[in-house]
Amino acid sequence: MFENLIGQERVKKLLKKIIETEKIPHAFLFYGKDGVGKRNFAIEFSKIINGLNESLLKDITIIEEEKSIGIDKIRELKRTSYLSPQGKFRINIINNAHLLTIEAANSLLKILEEPPERTIFILITPFPEKLPDTVISRCLPVHFSPIPTKSIEEKIKERVENQEEVKLISRISNGSLRKAYEAMDKDKLTQRKEIISYFISFLKGNRTYIEFVRYMEKVEDFKEAIISFEEVVSDMVSIKRVKEESLIKNLDFLQDIFDLSISLSMDALIMLGEKLFEIEKDLKYNLNQSFLIRKLGIEILKLSGGINA
Repeated sequence: MFENLIGQERVKKLLKKIIETEKIPHAFLFYGKDGVGKRNFAIEFSKIINGLNESLLKDITIIEEEKSIGIDKIRELKRTSYLSPQGKFRINIINNAHLLTIEAANSLLKILEEPPERTIFILITPFPEKLPDTVISRCLPVHFSPIPTKSIEEKIKERVENQEEVKLISRISNGSLRKAYEAMDKDKLTQRKEIISYFISFLKGNRTYIEFVRYMEKVEDFKEAIISFEEVVSDMVSIKRVKEESLIKNLDFLQDIFDLSISLSMDALIMLGEKLFEIEKDLKYNLNQSFLIRKLGIEILKLSGGINA
């Protein structure tokens, strides 16, 4: 049971117990970071409780949108929820449930409060805090942890021969198998290396503020770049504290990370990490990206001694 799914031993144990006791809650909340298997577990769990019969897949409805989930989607889901399933249950999976509009969430709440018989809801999200408390309280929360680096490494070995690349990809994946698979793309690895190189060069004073700003304005995925910078700063803090190479994610920049951990104070590194986190949060509110890039550049100059605070 769940043998084909990687990691999440605690989740497997919980779901197996629920299946064996046949005491299945009417609603679940699968939450945890992206790429750790929430959607795959939801589908596999749905198949198992309905007897792994391919003909019963019609009993499983999946809603997933990229921008928002409106009330029309939930109204249709509610309508079909009252239809008798062909198997034991009708299962409704709402992926990226944090994208529910206020109206859609309120509509969903009503059916969660009085669910039809033999109907199960599985809400999936990396951001449970964006869901109304009233919706969360109607669900059994199931937390999905980051996948262990060793487990990801084993999966990457199936596709990548170079052992140094395997080690690097598994570490920078941050416990996300999806991110690991994306990182196997040679172009993405090259882009990542270039972006981090620019960041490190600017921290060292080898690139000007104008060069850094102009380069960052051309970066396609600014949020991913900020996350990469956060990880580099985290590596610097780790090596400064314990000088342990096994804790470093960005192994291909080990010497640069070591050098900067010596030249920058712990206070400066912590402040830089906080500024990067602030910018990542600001991006959620669609603030002007050019403004944020310039703000970051100035903060780096201040913390690295390029200009006076």
